[in-house]
Amino acid sequence: MKNLTPAMLAHIAQENTNLALCWSMILMDESEFYYTDSDKPIEYDGNTYQPYAAIVPSATSTTSNLAVDNMEGTLAWDGDLATETEIRGGRFDFATMNIFFVNYDDPDGMGTIPILKGKLGEIIIEDNLVRVDIRGMTQYLQQRMGELYSIGCQATFGDSRCKVDAGDPIYTKAFSVDSVDPAHPKRMFNILEVLGVADGYFTGGYIHWLGGTNKNTKMDIKVYFESGQAVELYEPLIRDIQPGDSGNIIVGCDKKFETCKTKFDNMINFRGFPLTGVTKMLRGPA
Repeated sequence: MKNLTPAMLAHIAQENTNLALCWSMILMDESEFYYTDSDKPIEYDGNTYQPYAAIVPSATSTTSNLAVDNMEGTLAWDGDLATETEIRGGRFDFATMNIFFVNYDDPDGMGTIPILKGKLGEIIIEDNLVRVDIRGMTQYLQQRMGELYSIGCQATFGDSRCKVDAGDPIYTKAFSVDSVDPAHPKRMFNILEVLGVADGYFTGGYIHWLGGTNKNTKMDIKVYFESGQAVELYEPLIRDIQPGDSGNIIVGCDKKFETCKTKFDNMINFRGFPLTGVTKMLRGPA
């Protein structure tokens, strides 16, 4: 059962209501989007929800038990909300969605009618339509949580457990593309800047594109050679890389204790188990 304010209960009991659907979306990169199906902007909880009438939500499935709530939404996609490259490049993966109704005449005063809060699941692009699957927060209860013993570090470089500042200029450097391999224009290129690091320093890291046809996408680095400033990505991008495209190149971490010690001086925060009694078992026979 949804908990509504007395004012909202009284309003929806009327024959005519002033309800507008609002939805917020917060991406993994902390970008925020706020939209409504109203024909005018709505100010609610300090955020401005802009008109975007092209969203068509399906019926929402909710239960009182721990089954996963879900909803499918369809957007008449025109490229204003996001480019195809951004969608296919994974920028919107696992975004947090919050969908609710408000009284557009008194949004803050009456509160909301909550519909669904959860994460974006599957995203499908068909012609000029984008279909998104939204999974409720109980989805997390369907997954096994916890960690296993492993030799390699289980933290992600730069996160709250690793504690290394990934934005430090030592580890993140700006670059621009000098030339592109014509045989592999979506995956192999040379950068203009001499970064002053050893071969392999950025291997296992990733590229965050900030300019060009692949803007706002990220891709892991397979190989980096300082000699020639050559970069090879693990997978091809959606669009061809072009000379002049720009972004940040972020250092690679191979999850090894030796790397954590010598490359990052961060042994105290290493999240693997290289010195336990199970190390020999994990490595297998010599």
